[in-house]
Amino acid sequence: MRNLQNTKQVILFDGASCATNATAASNLVDMEGHHEALLLVWTESAAATNAPATLKVQHSDTTDATNFADVTGLVGGTDFTLGAVSSTTQSTIPYKLHYNRGKGKRYLRVVTTPGGTGNSHYGVAILSRSKELPDTAAEMGVTAFANA
Repeated sequence: MRNLQNTKQVILFDGASCATNATAASNLVDMEGHHEALLLVWTESAAATNAPATLKVQHSDTTDATNFADVTGLVGGTDFTLGAVSSTTQSTIPYKLHYNRGKGKRYLRVVTTPGGTGNSHYGVAILSRSKELPDTAAEMGVTAFANA
């Protein structure tokens, strides 16, 4: 298999809508057996004022929501600039975030808060540098796998 095939995908957000001043936490990503995660997150907004007020990656050794802490280097507004809608025709603000487990923790999540009247959030985590290569679609985190 090629390197791009040796990955597992996890849905972070699937069009989750987030109301004004509310916080949306993504699905959990279990890093067990994987060394790196590429987090592709995008928010959809109709106005510049709806750009995210916060966007950050958190990690924990347990799935208990109260144990998650911010990952240094992956906190929007502190470690990277939060984007804004740049024109009347743009409605999507994409982010690409990289997590290297190294001395990190087993579980990840993305947390975001809209800056205006609300946003929709989308995202996927692509896990790589796995201890064992995935052989089936289920192990890859997808419904079907095709190769050409």
